[in-house]
Amino acid sequence: MVEISQTFRAQQAPVDLELMVLGNLVSQLLSERVPAAQTQALTDQFCAALKQAVS
Repeated sequence: MVEISQTFRAQQAPVDLELMVLGNLVSQLLSERVPAAQTQALTDQFCAALKQAVS
């Protein structure tokens, strides 16, 4: 993650592109590493934590 962030900064990538890549990474983690029965609950928890972090 640090390398990805450093690359974006070095290339002066726009924030929306960085967020898209991060979103794709999160989606991949959820689909590959979280059982289907738990995906929705974990997604809701993640979204709530993100909202709280930026408030």
